[in-house]
Amino acid sequence: MKRWLAIGALALAGHAGASVEIRVAVQEDSAPKYVAGPTPKGICPDLMRAIEKQLPGVRFVFEAREQPLRRIENRMEQGELDANCLVDTSVRRSKFQVASTPLFSLDYHLIARAGDAVTVNGWDDVRRLGADGKILILSGTGVTERLQKLGGLTIEEGGKSATANLHKLVMGRGRFFYYRTHDWTSQVSAAGVGGQVRILPLRMESVQFHLMFGAHLKGDLLSRVERALQELDANGTLARIRKEWQLRPTGTDA
Repeated sequence: MKRWLAIGALALAGHAGASVEIRVAVQEDSAPKYVAGPTPKGICPDLMRAIEKQLPGVRFVFEAREQPLRRIENRMEQGELDANCLVDTSVRRSKFQVASTPLFSLDYHLIARAGDAVTVNGWDDVRRLGADGKILILSGTGVTERLQKLGGLTIEEGGKSATANLHKLVMGRGRFFYYRTHDWTSQVSAAGVGGQVRILPLRMESVQFHLMFGAHLKGDLLSRVERALQELDANGTLARIRKEWQLRPTGTDA
């Protein structure tokens, strides 16, 4: 009953003076998207707060506990959660309603042990290594699906944090760790592996994030949010928030 009442409230979001709460879950180990702590922090909460200022009566409500990405997506499909910042993929576009304004992008690189002289000029170089080119990845993230689609790669999903995977890499349980490089320095420090690992220079992937909503949401909420995002983009607010989190604009090398 509570679920349907929430959906009904969201359906009224387009009416003048109506208020609506948009339910969001904080994704674990996803900085700078979300940063762990008692109060939701990160670029996504900042962007959502900016939208709230543009749309009086709209409020993003965050659940207290952090959750893995797969659980968040499943709950959005089931109508238990309403929205989140997600990497733009064809699969997600078939499941969710997507605000077209790009939010930000993150770059992914391969990380190797400091003493490993391996060079990589593309995914084919990794494929030629066969089992010796095993790639460690975070469990429960979208990286698994993206690398599986490339084909011919040996991947191991198991470590639940960057620290766990960096330790596995140093111990030789994989040739590479595939990870976003935005918060690289803090992750190396947290894992205590300074001087033991290195980032390979080639950017292997750049992923683009959009604000996505569950298919259960009705009314004109998405169009209102889209207009708010366009206004935030035009007045420089999106650029300011990206800069605060040291993120480059989507689709550029700036």
